[in-house]
Formats: sequence, structure tokens, C-alpha cells
Amino acid sequence: MNKHIIGDLFEYVIGGGWGSETPDGDQNTPNYVIRSADFPSIERGSFAGVPLRFDTLNFVNKRSLQDGDILLEISGGTKNRPTGRTIYISENLLSSVEHAVIPASFCRLLRFKKEVVFPKYMYYLLQSWWTSGGSWEFQNQSTGIANFQFKIFAEKFEVSLPSLKEQERIAGILGSLDDKIEANTRLIQTIKEYMAALYKVEAKNGKVLELTDIADFVNGRAFTKDATGTGRVVIRIAELNNGIGGSTVYNDIEVKEENTAYPGDVLMSWSGSLETYVWHLPEAIINQHIFKVIPKDNYPKWLVYHACKSVIEDFQAIAVDKATTMGHIRRGDLKRDISIPAREMPQMENLWNLWMNLEQENLQLATTRDALIKRLIGYRR
Repeated sequence: MNKHIIGDLFEYVIGGGWGSETPDGDQNTPNYVIRSADFPSIERGSFAGVPLRFDTLNFVNKRSLQDGDILLEISGGTKNRPTGRTIYISENLLSSVEHAVIPASFCRLLRFKKEVVFPKYMYYLLQSWWTSGGSWEFQNQSTGIANFQFKIFAEKFEVSLPSLKEQERIAGILGSLDDKIEANTRLIQTIKEYMAALYKVEAKNGKVLELTDIADFVNGRAFTKDATGTGRVVIRIAELNNGIGGSTVYNDIEVKEENTAYPGDVLMSWSGSLETYVWHLPEAIINQHIFKVIPKDNYPKWLVYHACKSVIEDFQAIAVDKATTMGHIRRGDLKRDISIPAREMPQMENLWNLWMNLEQENLQLATTRDALIKRLIGYRR
């Protein structure tokens, strides 16, 4: 094992940008901008939610991401989660979009010397270091925002690296699990798109009834109040959009079945960010502003999910009109006409089950990968 100051291993480092929402003078080059909020989806190989922005051609070219680059979060974090998270950029990821990709302002692009560092190994090492709380050492806080002291990190942070061949071997073992997760994620997206198209065709001339005829909408409660910090996850909109993070609340409280989410349950946020979701993580507690959508009369979950999706844009428009404080819908808004397929669709049930199984497989693969990271790499200093 050879010890190195991490700054000596950098080939190229540069900060990110944000550009403009629309073309504006010289800022006319389209580019996707990866924020720290996008790290969870990027980790799964998905560009879902990554914003498209515009900047000058020269600015974009200097920051355009390449295969093997690592993004480091340098601002953000929470009282429970430090800055310093990383994400790995692969060729497969970059080839899935039509424009250049750059880091956002609160991220730093790290490109390592490949004669010494196998980039995927360095990514796993840095993630192990961050997960173990190592990046707290380089965090400070001002004006309410936690910042990563990158200059000190580059000059002081010491890593121990095995031979390049050994780095590649270990990264290959771990990467095979990530590749499977990424492949599953792409298949899930294809399944979701196909199901949405099938549902739309069948529902077009289907059976008309009210949304509340096919499901009960049970609101969550204020379960973050006086939370114990242990026990089950309390699902807020943040968890639905970004997954489990440092700000996630845990509570040991006992709640009713109707306020409990299990893998495969349909949820709908009705205030702030309105959307329909499927919960895939372990049993959790549903917080206020989120409905648990419980099918009635043996309607299948896939039908209830797509029925809610079919009217979510209408609900979003209603919420915008009511956004004096926080946009929302009222319970009466749920009593609206919808059209659902008039015939049974066994292929939809099969696709739904495949989707649910793939999500669970991804969770198992991630658990296995994380255990192997601790065993094969850990944080070596």
C-alpha cells in the first residue's frame, strides 16, 4: 500500500456552474447540470430530474464530464449528514443524454491521474470515507450553510492505495453489482413507460367513475414531532423525491396500519410538491401532506397508481392556483371523474410485479455492495 496526499493525485479539478434557465445571449449552449440533490438518481444510473440549463460554450467545455470523473459535494449537508458525498460518472450514464453534462455550483469535478488511480476504486474509497463520517473533519459552517473545505482537503487528506491492478480488480467486483443495479433501473424505466402507454390506450374509451370510487386517500400525520431518532423512517416529501438521507427522521412511535407504508404501496403528496409514488423501501411511517392510496373493491394497485398519475397534472394546476402559502389540493378535489380500463389486463399485473421485484433486487444488490466495500476497501489511511 502506498500513501498519497489526495491533491497530488488530481489531474484536473474545477468548480461547477448553474447558467440560465433559457438561452440568454452567449449563454446558449445546452447542458445538464448535476446537483447534489441528483446524486441518488445518478447513483442508480438515471438522469430523472436532472435540470437542463444554458451557458457559454467555453464554460461548458471546461466542465464537461468524462468517463471516470468523480463529483464531490462541497456545500450543503445537514446537521446529521456532512458534505463530501461523491458520485461516479460513467460512459453509460453520459451516453444516455444528448447534451454535455457539468457539475452544479455546489459540486467540484475531480479527475484523477489514471497512471496511479483507478477512478472507480477511488470513488468507492471516498464513499466509504464519507459514509463512516470522515468528511466531518473538513466541514465548516457559515450563514447557515455547511461548506466543505476543499483546499485543506486537497493538501491534507491522505489515502493508501494498493497497486493499480488491485484497484481495478476490487472496483470490478463492486462495479458488477452497480452495473446490475443500473441495468435494472433502465429496465424499470422502460416498464414504467410501457405501462403508462398501455394504460392510456385502454383508459381512453374505458369506464368513467370518480377517483374516490377506486381508492381511499388516508392522510399521514405529524409524526416528525417529538421523533425519537430511532425506529422506522418517517416518510416526508423529501424521502419520496430523494430517498433516505442525513435529514431523514426516525420514530419508534406505533401508528395505525393506514399510516404505515409497505413496499409496493401507492402514495400521493398533496401539498407543496404534488406527485404520485410507489414506496419500495422497508416498512415506514407516513407523515402529513402525504396520502396513502388504498385500493377499494379489489382494484389492483397498478390501476390505482395510473389513475392517480392520470390526474396529477390537474392537481398540480389546482395547487398553483392556491399557492398563497404552499400549493395544495383539498379532499373535495379528489372527487373528480376519471376513465379506467374497462377490461381486465393481466399483462399490467405481470409488469407491475416485475417492477416491484426489480426494485427489491436493487435494494438487495446495494446492501451486498456496501458490505463488500467495507470488507474490500473500508477507509484506508
